[in-house]
Amino acid sequence: MKTILAAVALTLASSSAFAEGVHTREQIVPDDEEETPVVVEKTGRGLTAQQVDDTIETEYADELEYCWLRVPPELRTATIANLHLSIETDGAVSGLKLTGELPDTVGACITDVGSRWTFPAATAKSEIDHALHLTSI
Repeated sequence: MKTILAAVALTLASSSAFAEGVHTREQIVPDDEEETPVVVEKTGRGLTAQQVDDTIETEYADELEYCWLRVPPELRTATIANLHLSIETDGAVSGLKLTGELPDTVGACITDVGSRWTFPAATAKSEIDHALHLTSI
């Protein structure tokens, strides 16, 4: 018998994030042509934008604030940045990209702390964009 595996990536989009769902179809083809092939289908879902937002707000907001407060007060101007996270099925961050107008020290700090974050486990990898609004009050 040989196994044929095909995967199709599905993207669930919203204005701030997307989670990747994976639909896998596995067809087991018997060596003997008289047997009927068996098809097994599996569907996996990545994390939602809301799950990632909630985790960042409850678990990591203090780290983001720490990074922002390292900047001298006179250089803290209101800014918006995008944090793109690649998250593995076990919740580990496997990739992080920060874009926006940020002081270098803030960007380096957020990249450093964000690479160590963990999120809830999921059945598929996730690609999430999270907006950061940084300002002094």
